[in-house]
Amino acid sequence: MLTSFLLDSRMPRAELMAARIDGDVRSIGSSHLPTDVPSTPELRAAALGLIVPRGVVVEGRAAAWVHGVLPAPSCIVAGRPVSIRPTRGPSSLVIRQVTYPDDDVTHVGTTAVTSAVRTALDLARQESAFDLRLATSVATLLSRAGIDPARARTAVSGRTGMPYRLLVLDRLTAVERLARDLGQPPVTR
Repeated sequence: MLTSFLLDSRMPRAELMAARIDGDVRSIGSSHLPTDVPSTPELRAAALGLIVPRGVVVEGRAAAWVHGVLPAPSCIVAGRPVSIRPTRGPSSLVIRQVTYPDDDVTHVGTTAVTSAVRTALDLARQESAFDLRLATSVATLLSRAGIDPARARTAVSGRTGMPYRLLVLDRLTAVERLARDLGQPPVTR
């Protein structure tokens, strides 16, 4: 079981911090992992699964962290589908009510996370500053889903109810330009 590697619940805090100082464990989200165990999407999702209630969908930077394209966020934003009762979590967890189409949610282990494409579009839509790191993250997520930025831009331009649609279109143009400047061939299907 992946969560058996996450140590917070089985080790006194003082010993855990000493092991971290000694280099025996490292942080993974709000949990800790032995240094010889590689960090995988499943382990990152399991770490979030310890604090995110079941049925709630991890999104934004936290989902990007699970997908392996951004570092762990200090605040975890998650969506609660209308069918899930309101719940509370730690102060680092922000839960908002949202409706997700089925293809926007994937499960990594037992943790629900927005899909690579939804995460890419959320990063392009929700982040106030869109720097090179975010553009690269969006490009990577789209590439993993087998979608090039031009195709994503075409799909977004057809959506009518998407908040900040024009901003997303501009940012997808920047992502496409970045991919072209780096000499990466567009993803084909």
